[in-house]
Amino acid sequence: MDAERALAAYILDGDFVDVMAAGLGAIWSLLPSKLKVPGFGELAPDDNDLGISSGGMVLGAHYGARDEEEMRMSTDEDVRTQIGMLLKLFGYIQDILDRRDVELSTETDGSETESNNSETEAPSISRIWSALVTSSLDAIRSSFLENVLYPSILECSPHDGSSVAIMTYLDVIFSNMDDGNLLTLLTDYLLCRGTYSSENEDRFTMKDLIYDNIISGNPGAVTAGLKLLGTMMGAHCDIATGSLLSTIGPGRTTDYRQAIPNSSEQELYASLVERLDHTQSSLEYSSSYASYLSDIHACVQNDKCFQLYQLFQFSEKESPPIGRHRLESHNTMLQTLLGSLGQFLCKTVDENVALTGVLVTMAICPFRSLEGWLTFEQDPWAAQDNVQPNSKSRGREERPAVYQLLSNLVAQIATFRTQIPNFDILLAERRSGLLYTENIDEAMNVMLDVEPSNIFGPAIPVTPTPKKKGMMGTLASYLTPTRASPRPSPAPTTPKRPLDNHTTTMNPYKVHYDTIIGKEVDAVPSPIGKSYTSAGALTRSTSSQNTTSTGNQETVSAADENSSGNEEREEIVGRRKMSLNTTLDNCIILEEFIKELVAVISARRALGIDPVSFI
Repeated sequence: MDAERALAAYILDGDFVDVMAAGLGAIWSLLPSKLKVPGFGELAPDDNDLGISSGGMVLGAHYGARDEEEMRMSTDEDVRTQIGMLLKLFGYIQDILDRRDVELSTETDGSETESNNSETEAPSISRIWSALVTSSLDAIRSSFLENVLYPSILECSPHDGSSVAIMTYLDVIFSNMDDGNLLTLLTDYLLCRGTYSSENEDRFTMKDLIYDNIISGNPGAVTAGLKLLGTMMGAHCDIATGSLLSTIGPGRTTDYRQAIPNSSEQELYASLVERLDHTQSSLEYSSSYASYLSDIHACVQNDKCFQLYQLFQFSEKESPPIGRHRLESHNTMLQTLLGSLGQFLCKTVDENVALTGVLVTMAICPFRSLEGWLTFEQDPWAAQDNVQPNSKSRGREERPAVYQLLSNLVAQIATFRTQIPNFDILLAERRSGLLYTENIDEAMNVMLDVEPSNIFGPAIPVTPTPKKKGMMGTLASYLTPTRASPRPSPAPTTPKRPLDNHTTTMNPYKVHYDTIIGKEVDAVPSPIGKSYTSAGALTRSTSSQNTTSTGNQETVSAADENSSGNEEREEIVGRRKMSLNTTLDNCIILEEFIKELVAVISARRALGIDPVSFI
């Protein structure tokens, strides 16, 4: 024990703490101050082989010349190496500061020593270790946070790649950090929490950094901001909920739910998919929806918040770190996300994938109510008085804010069918190409039960691959790598026929891309009001559109929704020209996103998070 005390005292009294903190600053200074994260299209194969190597189309791929920018890429080998060094040092410091096993194992020895010796005896190892933790945190705060990291946050801009660099590094750090002293220090300082909350309430925080970049209009900065927000909401929900989202609580705790059929909201969202894809007879028969439902169910069960939810939901004396809550109606961050959703057709593919990932992550937490923004908002007075509301009396304004925005986007896509020749054919080709892997999986599942000759004729020797996650989960794994994001399994390759000397390889999607080159569409963002509640979820232009309600299903005339309503929205926000290529990709992302939302609602109810009544 004397040797261990001597070693601990040496570490505490020496320069070890200062060197450790200075090492973070030194490695950080080696990272590029400006960075570009390649989008999906930039990760695609060469233009001449577009779609061939992956067996299908590539999301965000552009058939034609690409713009080259002189900026360091996050995929560069030296950049990845430097980020790896930073993560290793953070991991090493985290292990030192959170050595609970050392403290517990030495606590008994220390107490025995103190009981047998006088008060002037050398302190126990646990006390020395506690002093080491305190001094280390102080050194990291003063040397790294105050003098290196925070100044770089203040100096970054969303328009030159500097904020993309900062948020990318923070994203990687937070996605690989566990709960503990180091995480508490970083989040308290960067978000003005805990002991730092009263020091300077007007200090620029990480929340301001995320918000400024999401509204910046720069696609790269918007995507990076959304990814960082999604990482905080997913990996550190208890911290992000109070710091990045304005909440009110406690949320609904009663097991009673108004007399709304269990399938009502699912059918409401599913009807949007049917309006997007006329060949889709039922959402339940969609292979991608089945994949989403399975993945979301497993994701919720493995979620840290759900595990806490199960642990504390029947406990009356103890409460979890994050309690039941609802999102505040004037929540700035939520309103920003809803505003971005309203501009879905005016955004890039990378922005929309990041945005949908954030919304799904927010909806997974079992402590967070979905009422108002994703599902129907219940009347607490009706619940107390056991009043049975008339489902036909629900007006358009009472529907969830997300649904209203999605309905407007689907209605706008309906106008593309009248403006663009063969739009449905192009959309079907794009859907088939982007969901190539899902279609192969479905075909392989069918071939397991049915003779191949009865479906496709002679059997094609395709090597089966493990079932992949849904589209959004698969695409998200291409972004910032985290421990929670599995590596995407390689897509199946289509066997090539033997080629003779006179045969050349032809791009199977060349005709498709040749058809859409140079074509544009008029995209109109859907504005939202100051609140997502029923009184002002959207502007009056959206609520005044003609709606016909029949039982629990709703039929909306696309022509009526895009006549006077579109004219009024055009006066408010104006039209934007978007390439047809990007629009087709966004239509597929929107369709898959709606399926994923239905899967989230269904999984939460199946797991008992959101109670329902079957009436």
